Parts: sequence; C-alpha cells; structure tokens
Amino acid sequence: MGSTISLTSTINPIFGSELMDQRTGIILKNELDDFSIPGRWNDFNLSASPLNYPEKGKRPISSISPVIFERPDGETWCSLLGSGGSRILNSIDDFNCTINCCPMRLSLLYN
Repeated sequence: MGSTISLTSTINPIFGSELMDQRTGIILKNELDDFSIPGRWNDFNLSASPLNYPEKGKRPISSISPVIFERPDGETWCSLLGSGGSRILNSIDDFNCTINCCPMRLSLLYN
C-alpha cells in the first residue's frame, strides 16, 4: 500500500500577514488571525469568543480539516481538504453526507 496525504496551503485572509519574504517571495501566513480579538468580528464575520482569545503558549482554534476516506480493505478512496475558513467544516460534512446518505452510495464508492 502507498501513502496518502491531505494537504492545504493557506495564508489566511487576502495577502496573509501582508509580509513577503524578500529572499523567497513567499507571502507569510497570518496565523494570529485565527485567534479571537475581544470586541472584533473576524474576516468571516464571526464574533469573538473568549475561548479563543490569545494567550501565551495557546494555539488558535482552526477549521483546517484534512480528511482521508478509505475502503474497507484499507485502500485510499479519496483525500480532500476544504477551503474557505469557517465554511470548511460544513463543506466536509456536506461531502460526507453525500457519499454516506446517497441512495446510489455503493455505485459511487466502488466505481
């Protein structure tokens, strides 16, 4: 059996941290935007949550959701990862419902 990965590349909001590495030209990610800022709505129009306020040593809540679907024999059937910040979890769930609740489930899975 081979290996499977589910990969994402993101810089968060448009232009990330608005900083670019001068040597590589890579735009740096703004991971701090994943934290809630008291009294401020985030880039996805969600209100701040005290559970997600920045603290020393704390990781922000993230919606990055790598998913790998396997067949019963362990072979990879599908690898995916959504994009769109707070919409990622809904997209992954919609896909999961489509393949698991669809009347044609077996023909979808094994074709």
